[in-house]
Amino acid sequence: MFFSFISLLAQRNEAKKVPHESQPKAFVCRTSLPLSCHETFGSRLSWTPAPVLGDLISYIILQLHLYNYFYLLVMQPIKSSGYSVFFEEDDFHQLAHFLKQHSFSKLFILCDTNTRKHCLPLLIKHNPSFKNAPVFTYSAGEKHKSLDTAHACWNFLLKHHADKNALLVNLGGGVVCDLGGFAAATYKRGIACINIPTTLLAMADASVGGKNGIDFMGYKNLIGTITQPRGVFIFQHFIRTLPIRQIQNGFAEIIKAALLGDKKLWANISAPKPKPQASFIYAAVQVKNNIVCKDPYEKNIRQALNFGHSVGHALEAHYLPSPKKYLLHGEAIAIGMCVELMLGRVLKLSKQKTVSNALAYIKQHYPLPTFTAQEISACMQLMQHDKKNKAGKLTFALIEKVGKPLINIQATAVQVQEAFALYNAFASAQKFHKL
Repeated sequence: MFFSFISLLAQRNEAKKVPHESQPKAFVCRTSLPLSCHETFGSRLSWTPAPVLGDLISYIILQLHLYNYFYLLVMQPIKSSGYSVFFEEDDFHQLAHFLKQHSFSKLFILCDTNTRKHCLPLLIKHNPSFKNAPVFTYSAGEKHKSLDTAHACWNFLLKHHADKNALLVNLGGGVVCDLGGFAAATYKRGIACINIPTTLLAMADASVGGKNGIDFMGYKNLIGTITQPRGVFIFQHFIRTLPIRQIQNGFAEIIKAALLGDKKLWANISAPKPKPQASFIYAAVQVKNNIVCKDPYEKNIRQALNFGHSVGHALEAHYLPSPKKYLLHGEAIAIGMCVELMLGRVLKLSKQKTVSNALAYIKQHYPLPTFTAQEISACMQLMQHDKKNKAGKLTFALIEKVGKPLINIQATAVQVQEAFALYNAFASAQKFHKL
């Protein structure tokens, strides 16, 4: 139901032709509603529904009212390891207060070509202190999360005399947060940074937890650090700048968070008529933050957050050079979760009901392609370099059931191939038969 609610914002954006994040045309979205909308009361939204949707529209309207009028009651800051995650109002007052509290020598902004155009003007409008801040901009897209871009960012900071007391503001999606966090953590052995996520994926996952890095030699996030930001400021109105594909992209991480650690969130997003929630983003951040605070450097339970990512990262890296089959991160993770759910059944570790329900839910919201033997082999090769592997053995984070993750699960290549075969059969089936 989150798709039903949030796709309204996306349809509004597409009507205005605001392509915040690049969106390859190969992916076909399944989420759409015959609704029209208009904006009233400044930033408030009022919807004019098509008359045939009945109770669904009543639910969405109630969801919007909760979002608008109970925002402050629900969105209290989430305290993390040495910083807080703030959920901003229309005027970024918490960000303004944060800047007043800290005497940074100079402010710098890092963004990509999309967020510079669609998000930076809004940030400057509400925070005049950013008006004269030097801005480093690079071309949007995963392929630019590279050593070359990091080198250019370091050169930019050096050219503008950034010292150890400077602040780098990462304004963008997951790639911006990863790249900016890495550049800040390594420049002069570390300067402060904050994340202002502008995509659903970055709000729900990438901006929180301190992981940063770049892709290298075709491998995802091969070089990076775990360095916590000084703060994360989530301004959910940025979601209005996103097309539907980017919203589906981010929602995969919310699904992952629900399966890993929040039975209530999973029950709500998967129910036919869920109870109204002010924000699924907030719940997903809480799940991740609870795990990260217990294990900030991924020595133990934090590995659970990689559920879906062993296969997902391999798929994402493999198709990165392909314009026709290119997968966004969340799309790859949705597929990765399906394959790894199948692996849980192959290894007899995951509950049948959990696997069946999760697979059915993901298939309902994501197109699931099938893969040839050659494609599977290429992904298997990439998985040999996965960061979780131990002693040369493929190592996974799986789930036994909702709310009970499993870590350090090793599998043979044959078992992973069997999981891919089960996935292919499931993806190609017209109807889903429970395992």
